[in-house]
Amino acid sequence: MKANTTPRTRTLTIIAQDPSVRVGGKILRAQVEVPAEELAPGPWGYRVHVVDYDSSTLNLYRPIKYPPIGTSKNGDGDPFFKASDAKLLSDPNFHAQNAYAIVMRILARFEFALGRRVSWGFYGHQIKVAPHAFADANAFYSEDDQALMFGYFPGLSQRMVFCCLSHDIVAHETSHALLDGLRQRYTDPSSPEQAAFHEGFADVVALLSVFALPGIVETIIDINANEKNRSQISRKNTTIEASIDPTIKCSSIERSEFSINIELSPMMRI
Repeated sequence: MKANTTPRTRTLTIIAQDPSVRVGGKILRAQVEVPAEELAPGPWGYRVHVVDYDSSTLNLYRPIKYPPIGTSKNGDGDPFFKASDAKLLSDPNFHAQNAYAIVMRILARFEFALGRRVSWGFYGHQIKVAPHAFADANAFYSEDDQALMFGYFPGLSQRMVFCCLSHDIVAHETSHALLDGLRQRYTDPSSPEQAAFHEGFADVVALLSVFALPGIVETIIDINANEKNRSQISRKNTTIEASIDPTIKCSSIERSEFSINIELSPMMRI
């Protein structure tokens, strides 16, 4: 019997932080693994379908075609593997890929942790993603539209800011959609605590998703070390000041020396 050589994951380029976060004048990017599937133009997969329609300008962006897995030079068919920062920031097709890859990555993390398929909170197996949905400083999950909507707006420098390029925003809105699928009618307002839990849960997922990118975390830590060169560390109720060596990586810290005490509210003790 011939062995199945189809890969289980594929690698795609994303912007790992907000584009305003730069190191040496360059944005922080990463190649992340997402479940492998043959993509139709969009990207359009089994669980996520990017529909790049702008309701403010009535413009439908033409998607690019992704080659079959294993047939391209870099193996995974990532058209933006070596693209410049300017290309990533200005190309609507990369905006679509960035949104698709982050949504799929968060979805895969949830399903791996739970050990089962996670359904969306609506009838159907596929969520729509609109990277340039409207001209407004906003982004949201819409159960009625079965979609994640990301806006765009001119920033302080009058350069266009795209919400779909912010890793935290995409991960945050994806978490809303997944939580809606895990708990029926949990998007229906019933109390202030319910809305606060939804927002807090989505924020934590977005934060932890960045922590799962070791190279990015190390870079950010090194940046802060170079800027401040000192750190205050609370260890067993004693605050000490320690000089930081920028070459020290995350793995060098002894986790056993530190503890975090978390007190859950009654609502969260479930």
